[in-house]
Amino acid sequence: GDGVVAYNVRAHWNPLIWSTGMIHVGSWYYYQKIGKDTTSVNNPATIATDFNSNVEVSPGSIANPHRDQAYGYELAGVYRGLWTYDEYGRRRIETLAEPTAPLATIDHKATTLAAGWLFTGEKPGWDRKNGTWGGTTVLNPVTRGGWGGWELAFRFDKFDYGDAPKGSVAHSYTGGINWYLTDWSRLMLEYIDWHTDNAVGNFPGPDRSEEHTSELQSHHD
Repeated sequence: GDGVVAYNVRAHWNPLIWSTGMIHVGSWYYYQKIGKDTTSVNNPATIATDFNSNVEVSPGSIANPHRDQAYGYELAGVYRGLWTYDEYGRRRIETLAEPTAPLATIDHKATTLAAGWLFTGEKPGWDRKNGTWGGTTVLNPVTRGGWGGWELAFRFDKFDYGDAPKGSVAHSYTGGINWYLTDWSRLMLEYIDWHTDNAVGNFPGPDRSEEHTSELQSHHD
């Protein structure tokens, strides 16, 4: 759009590394000057995985955005087959009703706490160099007559858009078991319990429900 300027940075550090694990800390920041042709922003977040896009957390439409910036913190740890990854992010949208008016700010906040255990002996696929998740090497893939790799995983998500005039607050709990058939495919079985209270959108009002999902993911390098 007209007048758009954007940049982002990320840094990470592994303060502790040993043969069976490591500790990761990281942080990121982005800034965007929004173009004059953008009259509003509205970025709902999906809270019940991609299987049900109707279950969203709505921040509401924010008119006359001028600047958008956000920062976040990361904490991860790996020990043998155990892993955890936690992240907090805060986004600030500055709006300008009129050219001579003072800027108004609206904050969005999000938190994720996750942990898992590969109980068949595999190591979590953490890339120490880039500070990101990668693939998991399966010790006994089913293509070689093995039982694959098995993992228990848990996650908590919270979205706080309550600072916006029509924003909402929501959270969800996810528990699942992942079956890694090979290095490039896995079957995911999940249970999700979500709590939302949207002021706008297709399904406004309080909602609490549960969902059972399954997904077969595959990728090739």
